[in-house]
Amino acid sequence: MDLAHATHIADTIIAKLSPYCDRAMKCGSIRRRKPEVSDIDIVVIPRRDQVRDMFQNPTGWIVIPEFVATVNQWTKVKGEPYGRMTSRIFEGHKVELYMANEDNFGAITLIRTGDSDFTHMIMKQVNKCGLEQRDGYLWDGVRKLSIPTEQEYFRVLGLPYIEPEKRNADAFRLSTR
Repeated sequence: MDLAHATHIADTIIAKLSPYCDRAMKCGSIRRRKPEVSDIDIVVIPRRDQVRDMFQNPTGWIVIPEFVATVNQWTKVKGEPYGRMTSRIFEGHKVELYMANEDNFGAITLIRTGDSDFTHMIMKQVNKCGLEQRDGYLWDGVRKLSIPTEQEYFRVLGLPYIEPEKRNADAFRLSTR
């Protein structure tokens, strides 16, 4: 589909989810402003409620039911809205929703913006820095790093920020000279 149509669909989805999210961002080909888009990638921070045990001690967090119900209206391809990723069909188009939180929003948006060559080059730089990208987080050994923004991800890797439209293997090589 063309960029304008994909952007409209992504904006519609974000409008439907925004009452139940702290943050949402179009990623993938839409964010890179590619003329043709094959699927729609969106990273969201769904609102969460604290879970408590029978003594009212906090035990964790759960995605709010309104977010789950909204996503579950769309035909499921795979994954769940309370997991890390779900793929759905919205108005006949494939949509991939990636769930994040404040500490990994930057890591997930960077990876989900791509392109694939750029992401592979970033992962090489991650390894070169002695870090690891795992489970939606950037790790320094056993410690999860807080990466709330893409700018922070680039800073940790010692790289200048690269605009989404310029993210390909060539742009990465040019920025590391």
